[in-house]
Amino acid sequence: MKIFRKSLLMTFLALSSLYFMNIFFQPTSSREIQNYPTPTVEKCEKRTVVFSYYNPLRGGINCDDDCRYTASGKRILDDKNNPISSYWWNGEDAGVACPQNYNFGTVFEITFPDGTKSKFECIDRGGQIIEENNITRLDILHNDGNGPYSWPVTKRGYRITKGPYEACVHKP
Repeated sequence: MKIFRKSLLMTFLALSSLYFMNIFFQPTSSREIQNYPTPTVEKCEKRTVVFSYYNPLRGGINCDDDCRYTASGKRILDDKNNPISSYWWNGEDAGVACPQNYNFGTVFEITFPDGTKSKFECIDRGGQIIEENNITRLDILHNDGNGPYSWPVTKRGYRITKGPYEACVHKP
C-alpha cells in the first residue's frame, strides 16, 4: 500500500509539473493572449487663465441689453431677475464669459489649491474678456449680492482670486 501511495504521489507531481510548464513556459505565439483595452488619457490643451467675475443683477458693465440671457442664448434670470440656471457659481462649477476665440460650450477645468476641481463652461462674452500674451481671461457668472463686491469661494473655503491658474481646455 505504501508503494502505491508513493507511486500515486509521484504521478500527481509529474503531471502537475507538466501542466505548470505547459501553461507558463509556452512561447507567446502559441498561447492565447487576453486583449485588454488600452487605457486612454484624454488630452487637453493647457492654458494659463486669470479670473474676474460678473453679476448681471448689478447692471452696468455686467450686462448688455437683456440681462436674462447670455450671448450664447442661455437663460440665467427669470422675468423678475431671479437667478434660474445652473450656470451661476455654486462653489464648484459655473458659466463664464470667455474670449471670442473659444466656442460656446468650451470647458475650462481647473484644480484650485484647496483641491476643488471646477469646470467653467463658456456661455457668454464680454468687452474686456480677451486672450493676451498666452493668458486667457475668464469672467465667472457669480451672484455676490448687492453689497460690496465679493470674489467667489469654493465649497472648501478657497477664495478664488485673479490667478493665474492652469486650466485644461476641453473644446466642443
